[in-house]
Amino acid sequence: MFGKPESLPVDVLLRHEAGQSIPQDEPKLIDAGLTQAATAARVRGEQLEAKVLQNNIELGRKQYLAEKKAAEQFSNASFGERLTMSGALTPEKIARNKAAYGITE
Repeated sequence: MFGKPESLPVDVLLRHEAGQSIPQDEPKLIDAGLTQAATAARVRGEQLEAKVLQNNIELGRKQYLAEKKAAEQFSNASFGERLTMSGALTPEKIARNKAAYGITE
């Protein structure tokens, strides 16, 4: 009828006593007869997963909007502006290419 928290491994027991159980603790909590705590650990894990998913969605949306804006700027730019935007032929790149291809002029 009542659970046996003393049968839990020390790490699980410490988290259980602090109210900080994690989803991985669920099987051990069930084995100790602490089904309510096991359910709380699972729910907490689901909430954490939902938060991570929401953060990933927001990050992806921000990246998409930034890439879309950059693509629009690039498509509206002149040829010279496009060369500059693409980072074509800076003095450092010219020197590196000359060295790579043995050009001494």
